[in-house]
Amino acid sequence: MLLLGLALASAPFAPSSQQDGRVTLTYATPRPLEGPDGPARVAGGSNPCAADVDGDGALDLLVGASDGGLVFASVEGGRLGAWSSVETLGPQPSWGRRHVGAAIGDLLGSSEPDLVVACGDDRLRVHEGMRTDEGRRYRAEAVEWPLPPSAQGRFDLVDLDGDGALDLVLGSFGGPVAWLRNEGDRDALSFAEPERIEGVGEAYNSCPRVLDLEGDGELDLLVGVNWGYLAVHRRQEGRLAFGRRRLLQDGQLGQQVQLREVLEDNSTPTIADLDRDGVQDLVVGGKNGSLWWLPGMGSEGHLETFEQALADGDGSLGPQLVEDEALRGRVFGALRALQADLALGLVDARGRRALFDQLAALPERYPELLRRREFDQETETFSCPLFAQFAVVLKACAPDTRAGRARVAAALGEAPGYRRLLVDHGVIFYDNARATEEQLERMGALLDAIPRGTWDVELVSVADWIGPGSRDQRVEARSGINIFGMRLGVPENSFGRDAVREGKTDVYLICFAHELAHNMLDTVGRRTRPDLFARKYAGLRRAAGDAVVWHDEVTRGYDRAATRALLREQGLWDGEDATWNEAWVRRFREEGAFDRAHLRGNVEFFLNAPQEAFSTLANQWFADSELMVRFAKDRFDAGFEACADQLLLIAEYLSQGGDRVPGYRLEPGGALSVASLGLRRDAEGRIRVLQASDFEAVFTYRDDDLVEAFELRTK
Repeated sequence: MLLLGLALASAPFAPSSQQDGRVTLTYATPRPLEGPDGPARVAGGSNPCAADVDGDGALDLLVGASDGGLVFASVEGGRLGAWSSVETLGPQPSWGRRHVGAAIGDLLGSSEPDLVVACGDDRLRVHEGMRTDEGRRYRAEAVEWPLPPSAQGRFDLVDLDGDGALDLVLGSFGGPVAWLRNEGDRDALSFAEPERIEGVGEAYNSCPRVLDLEGDGELDLLVGVNWGYLAVHRRQEGRLAFGRRRLLQDGQLGQQVQLREVLEDNSTPTIADLDRDGVQDLVVGGKNGSLWWLPGMGSEGHLETFEQALADGDGSLGPQLVEDEALRGRVFGALRALQADLALGLVDARGRRALFDQLAALPERYPELLRRREFDQETETFSCPLFAQFAVVLKACAPDTRAGRARVAAALGEAPGYRRLLVDHGVIFYDNARATEEQLERMGALLDAIPRGTWDVELVSVADWIGPGSRDQRVEARSGINIFGMRLGVPENSFGRDAVREGKTDVYLICFAHELAHNMLDTVGRRTRPDLFARKYAGLRRAAGDAVVWHDEVTRGYDRAATRALLREQGLWDGEDATWNEAWVRRFREEGAFDRAHLRGNVEFFLNAPQEAFSTLANQWFADSELMVRFAKDRFDAGFEACADQLLLIAEYLSQGGDRVPGYRLEPGGALSVASLGLRRDAEGRIRVLQASDFEAVFTYRDDDLVEAFELRTK
């Protein structure tokens, strides 16, 4: 669990139980936790906590019950010793009713950890720990502190801010999770006002437990939720904010852990290595008072499950996956669990090497499944997704170097075009072996020409070629995009009719560039260039003018409620929900100006789909960068100044802050010309001059970093 030991002033509090085993996201199918006389159960709801309650050095399970009592028992594997009442250790026999929760941790600065209890009256009670001849005991009288309404017993203790004192992390009946900074000392218990934790808010009845998922000192949150599932929210590095939510998985069934049927409601988890196999387990309580044990599954167990399925398939696993949904769940569940463990760093370097050697031997034994080929979409519906998921896992085991990726390609038996994408760029192309060598070569050439630090895509899929398997069986990867399945040579004009000439390009490759651009500013760039991410929204606000009302924080986009009020005030909307969409579209279509305020498409589209604003600029930049510059200049001169901001946004991002940026011309059929354009910057680092062989574009800026003047000089 999470509540043993003392917090260290030099580092965040690390749960003692986690020191004995690694954390996982995958668990065996739940089974009842056994007591001396059958399945363990307490009166009413159960809220477990793994801790050394009596100070004998052995792990106990401390359980709050809805009748107000607290009981504990030694725990080993899936069995409990005889229940004992906490009353025998000093405190009162009942603490109140409704969702009683407890923890062991040092809040009062004594030589022994304290017993900390909360329940339905939303008061924290701290019973000081003391050492006696009979072992650890707790004082009957308690120091109390009020908690926010609806927290009840949903809490955990951890040094969340790294100051050496245990803070409170609180769940709630309504779902939000908050924390209270510990401001007390040896003489007085004291907590700051609650602060909501950013990025965590399950829908209903959240019970938080803090853990260090990756063993990197960054504390993450495990949250039990009313409907019987459990979610992990990973902490964002260096910030007291959480995101990247993942649901815990049943590795035997290949689906998410789901306990509502056996608990009724209110999943309340605790974590500890009960069976001492080096992998953390779960014990989960709930509304009906039962307790369920979920043994943690490490990478060895996932590999065993996968290998056994291959062996049992005896060369016909592909067709079996179509007929047997449970088998499909186990096979893909094992691979996804391996992928998740590897992605989260739960397998060390030595374990990765061993895992790679075992997995890399499988394609030779099972080439019909694990070597690239075109699979029949009816009789082998899920074989192509299986190959792709296996490739992702195998790649995750190898070092992310050319040599490491070459070993992956060799094991998979990749043909030259696929091998080049994988070895040179780290891209697994998931297309059911339908692409031509020319398409693969053109894709590789385009990737060669794009600055590597601007994107990070591991999996590129072509759902049109894969068939129904891609819809019914998602392939998990670190990052991925999907492109259209079509031949080379289909033309597209990526520019408006007011451009000086057509900017025809190749649909297949420009779609590839467009989807790749989705992984640029709005994903990689959101982390590496937050200033440009914000500038994208500032440019959209400029393009929309006074048609909408914006949030004060520009990256939140436009304020929908305030904009609806504005259009009603202007007489452009009658206030009826049924007519809103018509009024909204009419506002942007009737005047015609908004068709030209963005370089490619009506600005209305990008207000509701801002993730498309940058990627659609890529259609023009990669089709014909020089034409895009001239097109932006013509639009700027016609009064659509935001077009210059859009031009500079993609040029600035692809330049990576340097003094050169690649310019492109991508023709139908895929012929690609690349020119290095020079950049000169002003004192603030903004692009002052963009220079090509036959022209230079000169920009000056307003105080908000948007373009004020745009001059185009022909050489």
